[in-house]
Amino acid sequence: MAVENYYSVLGVAPSADRTGIRRQYRRLARVLHPDRRANALQKARATAAMARVSLAYSTLQDPERRAQHDQALLVEPPPVKEQRSEVLVHVTAALTEVLGKNPDLPGIEQAFVTRILQGAVEHIPRALKMLQGNVSLLDGELEVAAFMALAKAFTSFAESLPDGQAPEEAYAFLIRATAFECVRGMAWESRLSWP
Repeated sequence: MAVENYYSVLGVAPSADRTGIRRQYRRLARVLHPDRRANALQKARATAAMARVSLAYSTLQDPERRAQHDQALLVEPPPVKEQRSEVLVHVTAALTEVLGKNPDLPGIEQAFVTRILQGAVEHIPRALKMLQGNVSLLDGELEVAAFMALAKAFTSFAESLPDGQAPEEAYAFLIRATAFECVRGMAWESRLSWP
């Protein structure tokens, strides 16, 4: 049975400190709280999601349990399908964070958001393959894969445009900000550069 990566559940980097983990947990608790749901099915789903998030939080807040969790991740990496899903979760969380910080950004259209997500999905497998054996889960393999998938999505889109045409400024900002949000606060933030 695969070990669930509680860092991915909470959407934090493995290097996150207890304060950062607590802040993210509270953010998720506000969004997922069952009392914010209208019908029984939505409440049940929110309750299950909150239980998962609460377990991840309690594990990562306890130094001994966190060390055991980290060791289990090193011994048993998640299957490829799960890794792809977790990378997409990182991309989506980063995109949501960027949009939340820039609610009045001019020129942002739903088509940009869709294009970013589709491009990332297309390039996640290649990014994971490139990192395999070079970056561990604890060093931020999934976060760096998210960055790389977004960078490749951007360059692929830019290369598909007619000669002399550049991507829209709002799209370029959104995808770059999302890519860097994926590695924000990690050692990789200063090592990665835009292609």
